[in-house]
Amino acid sequence: MFDNGLTMLVLVMYMLCLVCPPGDQATVPSKKSKAPSHTAVTVSAGLSKEELAKEKEIEETLKQGDEALARKDFHAALKVFLFVAERAQELQERKGAIRTNALRKAARCYTELNQDAEAEKTYEHLGVALLEWGGPLESSIGHNYLDLAALRMRREDWAGAEAFAQKAIKSYDLSIEHFAPTDEPSFIATNVRRSKTTGLYYLAVIQARQRKHALALATLEQAYVLGEKYGARWDILMKIVQGAQDLAGLTGRAEDGAKWRKRERELLDNPRKPPK
Repeated sequence: MFDNGLTMLVLVMYMLCLVCPPGDQATVPSKKSKAPSHTAVTVSAGLSKEELAKEKEIEETLKQGDEALARKDFHAALKVFLFVAERAQELQERKGAIRTNALRKAARCYTELNQDAEAEKTYEHLGVALLEWGGPLESSIGHNYLDLAALRMRREDWAGAEAFAQKAIKSYDLSIEHFAPTDEPSFIATNVRRSKTTGLYYLAVIQARQRKHALALATLEQAYVLGEKYGARWDILMKIVQGAQDLAGLTGRAEDGAKWRKRERELLDNPRKPPK
C-alpha cells in the first residue's frame, strides 16, 4: 500500500481521519462539567428559558448543516457550520461542545471543496477551541492533529505531516499518562490507546513516504503491539499488518515478512467487531 501512488494513499489516509476517531474516541471529562465530552447531555440546571431556547435554535440549525453534508452539498453545509460556530459563542453551558462540532465539520467541508488553506486555518481554530473547552487532556486534540497531518499529506509536505502526527501521539500520551493510573474500568485510557494506534499507523505511512523504511517498520510494530493489546479496530490492525508486509518486502527483510504474514493469518482467523 505504500507505493500505490499518492492519490490512493491520501484517499485512504483522509478516510481514516474521518472514520477512525469516532470508533476509537476517548471520552475525556471536560474541566467545566462532570458530564463526558462529546455527548448530547444538556445540563439545564440554572439556565434560563431564553438560554435553553437559544441552544435548541442553534442545534436545529446545526441539523440543517448535517443534512446538507449528508447530500454532499458542501457549500451549503459550510455556510451553516460557520454560522453555528459563531452563534455558539453566545451560549453558556454548551458553547464548547457545539462550537467544536461545527468547526470540525466546517473544516471537513473546506477539505472536500479542495480549499486546503482554509481547512487548515479552521482546524487550527478548532484546536484552540478544544483546548479552551476540555483542557490539554481533551482526546480530540490528537484527532485534530491527525486531520492536519492528512492535509499536509495532500500537499506532499511530508515533514509537516510528520510533525503533526508526532503532536497527535504526544497528545494521546499526555491523556494516557494522566488517566491510566486511576481510570476504572480503564475506559478512557484504553480508548486513547486505540486512538494512538491509529496515530502510529498514520505516522508510519508518512515515514515510509519519506523512505524512512526501518523507522516506519518500527512504528508499525509499536502500533500493532499496542492495538492488539488494547482491542484496536480489526480493520486498523489489518492495515498495519499489510503495510508492514509491503515494507518488509520492499526492504528485503524476509524474517520480518514472515512475522507479519503470521499476524495477518491470525487476524483473518479471528475477525471481530469494532470495540464499543
